Amino acid sequence: MTRRKERARTDRLVFSAAVLMGFALSGGISEHARAERYQQGMMLHGAPVESKVSGYSGSRRKLEVDDDKQAVYGISSQERRDNPCTFWIGTESINDSNRTTGDIKNLCGGTPKSSTIKAQYRDDMYFGRRVFVTGIRVCTNKKETRVKGFQLRGKQLQDDGRLAALIYPPPSGPTRYYLVGGASWNFNSREEYVNDSDFPADFRNNCKEWHKWAECPYPNQVATGVIAHFDAGKEPRSLTGVAVQCRYVSRPYVPASR
Repeated sequence: MTRRKERARTDRLVFSAAVLMGFALSGGISEHARAERYQQGMMLHGAPVESKVSGYSGSRRKLEVDDDKQAVYGISSQERRDNPCTFWIGTESINDSNRTTGDIKNLCGGTPKSSTIKAQYRDDMYFGRRVFVTGIRVCTNKKETRVKGFQLRGKQLQDDGRLAALIYPPPSGPTRYYLVGGASWNFNSREEYVNDSDFPADFRNNCKEWHKWAECPYPNQVATGVIAHFDAGKEPRSLTGVAVQCRYVSRPYVPASR
């Protein structure tokens, strides 16, 4: 077993245990390598704006944190009886990577038994620091009703307050894989473009169809929350789609008086 696979397996076990112990109360887990407080402060402003849904609309559950400086860096899900009934977001301060928290919705009606699938931007050499989510797309099963995977798009917050596209290292072979949490997807063989293959993703074996992206609708916005859509009926209730809730980010300024 390679070092990378060992680390992915360890990450999965640690993350799953944290969820079962009460993720929402513990404040979540951040895998950010070198936490720091950034010299140039930023601010979020404007009313939250909601994107379109990736996947299918259902009963809405809003995930967000009560902190005016937190933005989303990762998401995860667990299942009970084949139903993706938990959904978690991890958030980090746009000014201090030491300050991380999150929110979780659990519609399982009991303890989830599955492994955890997760996708996140880490403050490391691959993604860089101060990277936040700007879009999410989901993958559903054959019946197209249950979310069995997801992928993130993100941008890096610069010192001038602008969001910059991420630049990734070149591929190391003729096919490009993304590995996270023990799962892999060969985007080339399934004609799933090459650009998206470097974005964080995770999925289960019965992930069959990728849906359109749910993205922040305006430039220089980051996701500060997520709207999770669940099906109706008795628990466990399945996640069917997601939308991102976004706000503008910039360097601090004083609004002009009227």
